[in-house]
Amino acid sequence: MIFYAQILILTLCTTVLTVCSLWILTGLLGQISLCHAAISAVGAYASALCSMTLISSVAPFSLMFLCVLIGGLSGGIIGLLAGLPAAKLKKEHITLSTLAFGEIIRSLLINIPYLGGRGLSDGSAGQSLVGIPPICGTGFLVCITLFCLLFLFCIKNSPFGRACRAVRDDEAAAQSVGLSPVRIKIFAFFLSGMIAGISGCLFAHGIGTLSPGSFSYVKSTEYVMFCVPAGDRLGLSVILGLFCAMLPAVLAPLGKHRMLLYALGILIFILMKAKKGKHHEK
Repeated sequence: MIFYAQILILTLCTTVLTVCSLWILTGLLGQISLCHAAISAVGAYASALCSMTLISSVAPFSLMFLCVLIGGLSGGIIGLLAGLPAAKLKKEHITLSTLAFGEIIRSLLINIPYLGGRGLSDGSAGQSLVGIPPICGTGFLVCITLFCLLFLFCIKNSPFGRACRAVRDDEAAAQSVGLSPVRIKIFAFFLSGMIAGISGCLFAHGIGTLSPGSFSYVKSTEYVMFCVPAGDRLGLSVILGLFCAMLPAVLAPLGKHRMLLYALGILIFILMKAKKGKHHEK
C-alpha cells in the first residue's frame, strides 16, 4: 500500500510538472510543442547517468539536488535547441518542427548503447536503463514540485510573462514597442524545457528504471490535450495535469482507444469556447 501511494504521488507530481511546463508555451505564448515528452526523457537520462556514476562518492541528499540541477539544465538546453528553429516559424509549422525534433531525440535515446540499447549496429533495441538509485523521497518530490509551481506562478505576472502574452496576441505590435519575439520564444522554450527536464529527473529517481517507449510523441500529445483547454490559467493547468495523471489508470480497459476520448473532449471544449466567444461578440 505504501509503495502504491508513493508511485501515485510520483505520477501526479511529474505529470503536473510536465503539463505546466507546456503552459509556458501554450498558455503564455500560444505555441504548441509535441516534443516535451522527449525533453523530459533527456532530463531523466542525463540525471540518471549522473546518479549512477556518483552514487558511491556523494551523499544521496546532495546527489539528488545535483541530479535535479543536471536534469533541469539538460532539459533547458534541449528546449533551447528545439526553440531555435521554431522561433522563426509560424504556429502550425512550429508544431511539426517540435514533433520531428522529439522523434529525433527519442530515436537517439533508443540507439545509444550507454542508455540501455544495443547501439546503431543492432538496430532499435530500446532496452530499459535499470539500476537507477531510487534516491528521490516523497517529501523531496513534493517540495521540488511545489517550488517549480511557485516559480511558474511568479513567471505569470512577471515582465517576461506579460511580454509572452504580448507576442501571443500580436507579434507586430509587440515588436513595435521594442520586444523581440524571437528572443522571447527561445527563452520560453528554455524555461519550459528546464521544468520538463526536472520532471524527468524526478520520475527517473522515483521509479528506478527508464524506457524510451515511455517518452513517445503520444505522451506529448496527451500533455498538449490537457494543457490547451487551460489557456493562460496556471491553476487550471495544475488541475488538468492531475486529471491527465489519473485518467490513464481509469481508462486502462480501453487501451489505446482512450486517445479517442481525449480528442473528443478537446473538440467539445473548443466548440464550446468558440460558441461562447461568438455569444460575447453579440
